[in-house]
Amino acid sequence: MSKLLIVSYELPLVLDRVGHQQFIVTPKSDALSVGLGEFYKKENAVWVGRPGADKGDVQKEERERLDKEFSKKGCYPIYTGRKDHERFLEGFSNRTLWPLFHYFTQNAVYREEYWKSYEKVNRQYARRVIPLLEDGDRIWIHDYHLMLLPQMIREAHPGVSIGF
Repeated sequence: MSKLLIVSYELPLVLDRVGHQQFIVTPKSDALSVGLGEFYKKENAVWVGRPGADKGDVQKEERERLDKEFSKKGCYPIYTGRKDHERFLEGFSNRTLWPLFHYFTQNAVYREEYWKSYEKVNRQYARRVIPLLEDGDRIWIHDYHLMLLPQMIREAHPGVSIGF
């Protein structure tokens, strides 16, 4: 059965710290239960995104445990490094792209390190999404944070249906 892969900056689930190095997975909000829960089930949807923690915050062994917990809920987390995340989100996404897309071109800031992190994080998403794909799947990529991702996926799966 084909599925819908929803790819967004963040997951509808987040990591909450319960100890020094321990985390639990909790709903971010009622995103899955406010009228959309049935849609996700009907569409056989899975979700790829960031769980709200940097890979430096979550040790490798803990990430493996959390990945299993997330996958039970149809979610596949992306862990970014703190510096790359800052340059990806606050840098290129919010200081370069956001002003350009909202007619504040005079406020756009371009820095090479922002771009490199933007590209690197988009590649992390691609490496997470591509192994999940099967024939007949559809992908919905949400928002300007991931504008490079459709081409990266298309290179690996030329016939896949991608919505942006």
